[in-house]
Amino acid sequence: MERTADGTDGRGGNAGVVVLAVVLAAAGIVAAIDRFGTPLPLPAILAAVPVVAGVVAALGAATLSPRPVLSPPGDPVAGLLLSPLLLVAAPLGIALGGLSGLALVAAAIAGGVLARRVVAPALGRTGAPTLPGAVREHFGAAAGLPAAVAAAAALLLLVAAEARFLAEIIRQTVGLAPGTSAAMVLALVAITVLSGGGRAVALLVVALVPTIALGYLIGPAAAAWQAGALPLPWLPLFGSDAFAGPSRMAAPATIVLAVLLVAGLAALPSLAAPSASSGTTRARRWIVLVAAVLLVAPAYALYGRAAGIDPAASPAALVLNFAAYAGLGAVPALLLAGALVAASALALALALAALGSIVAEDFYARLIERQAPLGRRAVVGRAAMLLAAILAVAVPGDPALLAALGLSVAAATAPVVVVGWAAGIGRRAATAGLLAGTLVVALDAGIALGAPGLGTMLGMTLQPTVLGPTGWMGLPVGASGAPAVLVALLAMGAMTLHERRPRRSSPAAATPSPDPS
Repeated sequence: MERTADGTDGRGGNAGVVVLAVVLAAAGIVAAIDRFGTPLPLPAILAAVPVVAGVVAALGAATLSPRPVLSPPGDPVAGLLLSPLLLVAAPLGIALGGLSGLALVAAAIAGGVLARRVVAPALGRTGAPTLPGAVREHFGAAAGLPAAVAAAAALLLLVAAEARFLAEIIRQTVGLAPGTSAAMVLALVAITVLSGGGRAVALLVVALVPTIALGYLIGPAAAAWQAGALPLPWLPLFGSDAFAGPSRMAAPATIVLAVLLVAGLAALPSLAAPSASSGTTRARRWIVLVAAVLLVAPAYALYGRAAGIDPAASPAALVLNFAAYAGLGAVPALLLAGALVAASALALALALAALGSIVAEDFYARLIERQAPLGRRAVVGRAAMLLAAILAVAVPGDPALLAALGLSVAAATAPVVVVGWAAGIGRRAATAGLLAGTLVVALDAGIALGAPGLGTMLGMTLQPTVLGPTGWMGLPVGASGAPAVLVALLAMGAMTLHERRPRRSSPAAATPSPDPS
């Protein structure tokens, strides 16, 4: 069977069609229930159909061979841009900031393009399976260790954020017990990544993305059709109504968040996974698909404003409660709920697979057992995936803060992974940039969240915001990745100038010895 760039052996497209057909069949059942009524909570349960069908399809890639477990998923990792955190944050940004919010959506897409079209191919040329491994191969072991620590921290924070937000999605859209339901979805995801690793995750993404796109697009399309307009959810993007409200987002805040999105997504280990095929037509199709889905955000903002939804008071309501306030039936509500739950499963699977590979390849095989066979590394990777899934349920915190901190940690490595790589900086400059950037995020968040008294003594304002208390420079700790980018660039530049300064020879070596004659 022909091997495709995503490692799915050509089965991905068929899996996507089958899962979409199953979801449409479930939607037909919901339509019948909605018409005739039933005392059973069947419509709520059917919201899990996309995830269950996708997991069944992905388990077809289950294998006892250790190699696929640690291999990167390939081009389908672009589906990470359909994370429910982004799907909800994009309309929220437009509702709060108008055109500034649209600029943030464009920044998220630009970060994804940079990760898949620039960073991933460059990392792939090293032959390493992970981002920290590629940094180690290119800049040496001294740079590889801080890159691995930053990558593991970023992924663990994002796994926790997705797990917490999954419970909120289930609570607001499905109505079932959120904690138990989220744990069950996370268990299905863990089974998938443990059974097949990167190959199973690639198949899961290919199977779920069509359903996610349908569920996210169908609501605004149905609302437009109900209002007598063309059922094209992208039409508000080309009008002014979606951006007409007063902006509550200052220009400096927009710039900081745009830098965080571009840098954080460009260097996110699960999105910028090394790949040798990210310049192909298949890779471009993935980027175009996720961009088309994200650009529906103005429609959600427009209908939310028309319904009187206050985005500042109910940030997630623009998307999670769309079917209710737009007056849609049970079928669009089910498709949207299923799409958001599937998007959570997709993001969790990608992050867990990347984290397992990093723990096995960049920690165990480098710090504990340098000559570890592939089978043992696969066992360690599976154990790391399972432990991360358990920690994701136990870690407390607000999903927005956890996700922003994860992006900030990834953004702190972007100057080296993106700029330094292209500029050909030296090994010492790369190590200095990685250490300086990650220390800024660690100190800012650690002091503001863990030692607020010390933070006040050091000049932190500690005002509460959606992205955590404000730290240095008045920025929320969740946005500390933006100043970390600047500090890392300065450290890289200073070390590069230090390495390239002309060396003066010592006076003893410069003065010729007198002629004895």
